[in-house]
Amino acid sequence: MVWVIPPEAPAYLINPSAAGVDVLEAFIETPPGVTFDNSGFANLDHGWSAFIVNPTYAAEYGPLSNNLTEHLDLNGSPLTVDIYAFTGCASQFSATPPVSACPVGDLTDAYQVKFNAGGYVGWSALTADDLALENTNPNVAPEPASMLLIGSGLIGIAVRRHHKR
Repeated sequence: MVWVIPPEAPAYLINPSAAGVDVLEAFIETPPGVTFDNSGFANLDHGWSAFIVNPTYAAEYGPLSNNLTEHLDLNGSPLTVDIYAFTGCASQFSATPPVSACPVGDLTDAYQVKFNAGGYVGWSALTADDLALENTNPNVAPEPASMLLIGSGLIGIAVRRHHKR
């Protein structure tokens, strides 16, 4: 389902002098179980692309814009989503695979949007410090090789303890 964020927030709370943004990063905060669908964003502006980094983190990027469409494509009904807008880091997303998580120094705007069953409710300001708390890790689950290594280590410890008895 597509959730629309109307353009009502004041422009650029963190860097008011920015000419526009070239990256949006969105993080689903609540409730548990809501995830991004398709590429995470819908109805992209001309020249923009989007992708999902992990189930609760998606990014869109493109040419500098000061009037960006913000439509989130989600599975489930969100209550809160954190949005971070950046200026000057879109080029890192053109790599294959994309390099995610823009640096805090490029942060232009940050806000949390709230929804209910009827749609958009409102927003509240966030800070650069809030960005540090977000899960920007593309690997939200350990890879199988890591699990095998941890498991074999635990078995080794158990065997060693058993032989000491």
